[in-house]
Amino acid sequence: MIVETYRTGNLPSGTELGEGKLTSEEIRIGELQPLIRRLENQGLKVQAQMVREEVTALRTNARRESSLNPAHFYPQITNIEMKIWKVWLPTRYVENPKSSNELNFKEYAFDRIPEEVLQEIECARALNLFNTLEVRTPEIKAQDPILIGWFDKVPYLISRWGESLRPFEEIKQLVEEGRRIENKKILPLKLFNFLFVFGFIGVISTGFVLVKLQPQELEMESWSLGYTITFLLIFSVLLLIGGYIMIQLMEEKYNPAAFLNKHRLAVVQN
Repeated sequence: MIVETYRTGNLPSGTELGEGKLTSEEIRIGELQPLIRRLENQGLKVQAQMVREEVTALRTNARRESSLNPAHFYPQITNIEMKIWKVWLPTRYVENPKSSNELNFKEYAFDRIPEEVLQEIECARALNLFNTLEVRTPEIKAQDPILIGWFDKVPYLISRWGESLRPFEEIKQLVEEGRRIENKKILPLKLFNFLFVFGFIGVISTGFVLVKLQPQELEMESWSLGYTITFLLIFSVLLLIGGYIMIQLMEEKYNPAAFLNKHRLAVVQN
């Protein structure tokens, strides 16, 4: 197991932080904590959540100006880097999930968190360094998850671990190649979707006409109305079937998710 932690420098001790000297924000937070418990005891969950949000805002304001700003200890993840990580590690475990796309941090079971990473989590929580923590994974065996801390809507990279950690630049190249694969199929897919829809409409239209026409109107004459409609029906069916087959082939050939999974699994097999 390879573990990388990205903290630069030692976190300050209680003495260095001025232990016993409370700021106005800390005093206010201390006043609000009992209020949260009272509201929860009365079943006022929404009110309790509103107070929690006020506490979070107070902690954030205090942290911006303090020596415990996480920017002093961990590298910030840029917007571009975060987009890369989201594609490479799509599954997200967060402390307070708010949507069906998020899993609960407390129920993390993808792999066993290494002790070094656990120490980072304990330190970050003890000093309230972040508003929330999250782990991102690809949900593929033996792959390298990352631990991210969020502060003031800014992500910081805390740790990575796994059997084989790919360099970020290599991950970036793979994700960009996956995007190029995705772009290659956009135009052909539009064409085949058009053919599929055109064929579907043709089948419905010609079928409707054939049902509505009287038998005497479909006399078998050279290139009569009956021949023409039958030809259009067969042509529409071919377009429908051909469009569907080509759509499936394009989805299979230009599949960025399959491409990325192939390279993720290559690390496992090696």
